[in-house]
Amino acid sequence: MLLGGCIKDEETEPEVRSGFTVVNSFSEAQAVQHRFDAGRGFQPLNQGQGYRGIDFYVVPSCENCKLEIVSSNELAQLVDTAFALQVNKYYTSFLFGTEEVPRHFITEDQVPEGVDDPAAIAALRFFNLAKTTDRVTLHIADAEPIAAFRDRPTETPKTGKDAQAFIP
Repeated sequence: MLLGGCIKDEETEPEVRSGFTVVNSFSEAQAVQHRFDAGRGFQPLNQGQGYRGIDFYVVPSCENCKLEIVSSNELAQLVDTAFALQVNKYYTSFLFGTEEVPRHFITEDQVPEGVDDPAAIAALRFFNLAKTTDRVTLHIADAEPIAAFRDRPTETPKTGKDAQAFIP
């Protein structure tokens, strides 16, 4: 007698993933820790990311992801937010501001519309994450500043989200 089969109940489901970059522009702490919850409880993404640090993680996609960011200064919580991460999409978390007024936003990172070959272009975006009330303009060499990069106020979650598009 020959038996064969496939036991689908014991197969593991493929995990769906998203790319998640974290940018630490929070200068008032020696380090910050990002804690991510995709429905299994908070897990640290890092052991402490220093100022000006940029790290990339592959994390589970989820509809109700949670993120806490904690300062090394007496373990003060700077951010406590919930958001969705879609499958096979990339996102960036920006942390900046002060202990009194920490600021944070998350962008969805996409290739600019109408681009046939993403490897053939260079694109950028600009955020004002400085601790200043002054507006800033990004100048690149002698070129006229791009309109979206002129006279930028310090970002808020809304202005950061509004300016998330990469410009070729």
